[in-house]
Amino acid sequence: MTRSLLLPIAALAIGGFVCAGPVRAQSGAMNGEGGQQLVDHAAQTVLKIMADTRFESVLKHAKGVFIVPEMVNGSFLVGGPSGQGVLLTHDGNGPWSDPVFLSIGGVSIAGPRDARTAPLVMILMTPKAVSEFTRGSGFSLNGSDGLTIVNASAPERAPGAGGDIILWSDQPGGFAAADINRAEIIQNTAEDVAYYRKQVNGRQILEGHANNPQAARLKAELPG
Repeated sequence: MTRSLLLPIAALAIGGFVCAGPVRAQSGAMNGEGGQQLVDHAAQTVLKIMADTRFESVLKHAKGVFIVPEMVNGSFLVGGPSGQGVLLTHDGNGPWSDPVFLSIGGVSIAGPRDARTAPLVMILMTPKAVSEFTRGSGFSLNGSDGLTIVNASAPERAPGAGGDIILWSDQPGGFAAADINRAEIIQNTAEDVAYYRKQVNGRQILEGHANNPQAARLKAELPG
């Protein structure tokens, strides 16, 4: 069995998760209805992960998960958002949180040259990973002294242990280490507000101060 690949990831910096400053513009803006479609697709992505029995225990012990149902491939997207996803957290003693909307950019899909889209899931295994993921309104995975990622997207690689984040995709070849290291993640506050129909920020959502019953299916698919 091929040994799990550990990828060094930077200390993630830049501002607070509840930053009152402007959020960076992003393409493909959604509304509440579009947000529900993303949440539903995220639930379908969880079913794909759960088809691999190695991941049931991993998700059960995870502290959080960032699910991007479709990463869009193509060099024209470098420097801009190439996927939209949802972040949920879990303390192990209760249900999963409602989803927070985030975008990710600067990532290309490895594997076949004609591959246009692929799911990307970052399973956050440690409180450190969750803390870094939720403390910035925008941040880059860039550097060498921060989090580590276990790349478990290839079938021959076990999810493994010891990483802050476990990376999953069903795309052959997954995502190149260099691409993930350059990834930029942006908070989508406008979609949070549209989905929950009130002024709310990411931290408030994760702490249970906002709820949308239509996220129930996604939360139920994640093992708790």
